[in-house]
Amino acid sequence: MSKKPQETPLELAKKYAIPAAIAIAIPVLGFFLGFVFLFVLLIGAAAAFAFKPLSTPRVTKEFNNRKFSHLKIDDEYDYIVVGAGSAGCVLAARLAQAKNEDGSAKYNVLLIESGPNRHQDDKTKKEISGWYGLLTNVDYDYDLIVKPQPGMAGRSLQYGRGNTLGGSSAINAMMWVVGHADDYDQWADKHGAGEGWSWRALQPHFHSLETYADGPATRGRTGGISVTQVSQGAPEHAAFIQAVHSTVNVPVSIDYNSGDNEGVALTQQSVTADRERCDAFTAFVEPLLGAHSNLTVVSEARVRRVVLHQDGARHRATGVIVKSGESAELFVAAKREVLLTAGAIHTPHLLMLSGIGPSADLKAAGVKVRVAAPGVGQHMIDHFAAHLPVLLKEKVAANPNAGSGLDVTAFFRSEWAKQHEASRGPDMQLVGIASPAFFRNVLPIVMVDQLLPMRNQRARHSWLGRAWRNLVPLAKAFLSLTGLLDKFSLYGYSVGLVLNHPVSRGSLRLRSANPDVQPEIDLGLLSHKLDQERVVAGARTVLKCLESKEFKPLIADYHDALKPLLKGDDKTILEYCQSNGAHAWHACGTVRMGPADDAMSPLTPDLKVKGVDGLRVADCSIMPEIVSGNTNAPAMIIGSRAAEIILDEN
Repeated sequence: MSKKPQETPLELAKKYAIPAAIAIAIPVLGFFLGFVFLFVLLIGAAAAFAFKPLSTPRVTKEFNNRKFSHLKIDDEYDYIVVGAGSAGCVLAARLAQAKNEDGSAKYNVLLIESGPNRHQDDKTKKEISGWYGLLTNVDYDYDLIVKPQPGMAGRSLQYGRGNTLGGSSAINAMMWVVGHADDYDQWADKHGAGEGWSWRALQPHFHSLETYADGPATRGRTGGISVTQVSQGAPEHAAFIQAVHSTVNVPVSIDYNSGDNEGVALTQQSVTADRERCDAFTAFVEPLLGAHSNLTVVSEARVRRVVLHQDGARHRATGVIVKSGESAELFVAAKREVLLTAGAIHTPHLLMLSGIGPSADLKAAGVKVRVAAPGVGQHMIDHFAAHLPVLLKEKVAANPNAGSGLDVTAFFRSEWAKQHEASRGPDMQLVGIASPAFFRNVLPIVMVDQLLPMRNQRARHSWLGRAWRNLVPLAKAFLSLTGLLDKFSLYGYSVGLVLNHPVSRGSLRLRSANPDVQPEIDLGLLSHKLDQERVVAGARTVLKCLESKEFKPLIADYHDALKPLLKGDDKTILEYCQSNGAHAWHACGTVRMGPADDAMSPLTPDLKVKGVDGLRVADCSIMPEIVSGNTNAPAMIIGSRAAEIILDEN
């Protein structure tokens, strides 16, 4: 019997190619169809969930029956505080704690917040490394949109403001920064606010707000805000601290909240020892609710306008018009004063809706001019911020649960500031960003944002918009399965660059007499050539830190967008900052205080609205100049100082 010829490799390949392909294709196709099915199922679940409210509205009875937030609302109060954010919570608590000689409560205080009660949600309290997802989530903020910015490559930016009890302190990055003593001394001297706004006068207010158990003896020990310092000894942070020290020659391991913040150190955070966020409502208002029946808190109620009564040439604030959901509007009277603490965007907006602001803008929007105040909404300031990321050779040692991810903070004076701003605090801030905490939360959000852009505000509030936001967990799962999440989160490091003293100014203008229509917000970011030059110089400083002998050995590669900057000219660096930078969520100055004869300062140094009795403002909008650092702690200081002014007068 003749032997069968042996088949060649080519013949074998032809013989078994189709069966092999089928054998491989079937499980691959099954896996693919299963993944598609799972994807569609999750999309459907996300969309279905989008139709459900995230929380049950805290309205127990009809609003017109004056039952709301499980509390009875009276016809009038001594003080009405509008906005339960960082400043408003401190102010309301201080007023509610005032006593008569017999020990009884001196004032009845109403604190009104337009957002719901979310300050105890796990997302706001325990997921402290997930703060970025709160600032970009319309379920937790007001979803404000900044108009296209010419200085930022024509981009329109989202602007997160906390829409909940605690305000932005419930969704921010929890950096506890007071700024520099010179910031406040300039308010007092250069801007005519007086000695009461100097650092010497405000430092006791700062210390009264905090409990920094492990801090220097000079720091607060009995305040409501629990302060902790990032305690990890991660080598990448140690290397970055030394890189900053050698590059810009600033001291190491300073207490940057001593009044002199020039230096570099691990970040101080408004985080408890149990690793939970410490927001203003939790710290100052919540402890009073059981024992202080004179303090009433109302959530999910929007103040539509301040009611003004004219008596000759003067006006007096007599109360506010409030509305909740679809209920009718309700008038609540203020026997003494209405106190606006709604922040640098909503406070000027509310003033303009009430007829206080630039005459031409009010008339154009159909609002009757009550008090011509050309400075309302003007002089808007915010810090410019950009980040410069790299990939590291080794897995980072930073504990992903240790903090917000912004673990190292540095302040220094640029060469320009040394020559032109000798009497101000550091004009530059650097932040070392720990990847496990930051990238694991930011990367999925950015991915979803790029794949499914929802730039239209109405679309973001639709069921599809909610489904889009619920894709973030799916994006995290996908990135985990592909290994990309671990790669970015365990091997990445980013340096945040912040311009603390921008020259650029923006504005806020009324677009409609309807309170539900957001105002036009123009931050004016990098609109001044000097700011552009200083940002380029700051980015070069960051690159020097990354290229230093202390940090460069850790770097495996630079982010693709960053590589052209290494040998790029000023134009290349500026274009990167304009295309990749943003604001820092630190808006201020829109209702600034100043001398009585300054027409562009709507407030007197005692925070009274010029031309109106019984109406004050107490939030970051009062700042004549922005501080050299983050603005949450300064907002609380303003609330505390406002309470002192009011109580001293009475």
